[in-house]
Amino acid sequence: MILATSSAAISATLITYGYWAIFPIAVIEGPIIAIVAGFFVASGHLNGLVVVSTLVVADLIGDTLYYALGRYGGRKAIAKWGPYVGVSEHRVLRFKKIFDRHDWKILFFGKTNAAGSVILAAAGVAEMPFLRFMGWNTIASLPKVLFFVGVGYFIGDSYTKAETYLTYSGIISTVVAIAALIIWAIVGGYVSKRAMSNGEETSERPQSNTNAASDQEVS
Repeated sequence: MILATSSAAISATLITYGYWAIFPIAVIEGPIIAIVAGFFVASGHLNGLVVVSTLVVADLIGDTLYYALGRYGGRKAIAKWGPYVGVSEHRVLRFKKIFDRHDWKILFFGKTNAAGSVILAAAGVAEMPFLRFMGWNTIASLPKVLFFVGVGYFIGDSYTKAETYLTYSGIISTVVAIAALIIWAIVGGYVSKRAMSNGEETSERPQSNTNAASDQEVS
């Protein structure tokens, strides 16, 4: 019922304001507005090229906001709250090295699930160069937008069903992503503690051996 009401509200807004309504809604709720807009393109109320262009630009604006959040506030938040969930500065630096090697792959993965906002913010935390970030996101946003507009275009007024499936799949993928992050934090914290304890034991052994050797010389 809530989903149907959401689609009806978006449809009414599009009928009233046309293209002007697409941009602000797309920044917040891109896939749903893309599906609804695709239906209106099929019915001849909107131009497909203008719709796709507007949706891509709106998607990139939203991506930039998440990137800025991670780049200018992510490190501070991690320094304050990271120790409580097993995320240390060392682990952030290690993640940055991984992100530097696989940045575009990680961004493309983020475009395919509801946890994409987390990955976009992570790109900011990893200090991915902004122009590179925008370039790869533009390449990833275009097929994503075309897919959702195409869904709305071909399924017609059954887009509420597509929205239902989209919402449920988004919830599932978000839960899976959050669970993976929690497991990563727990396992990573345990491994880090083990490595630190092993390092302390290793550093103590040479010292004890030196002390034993000096005692023998004195005797």
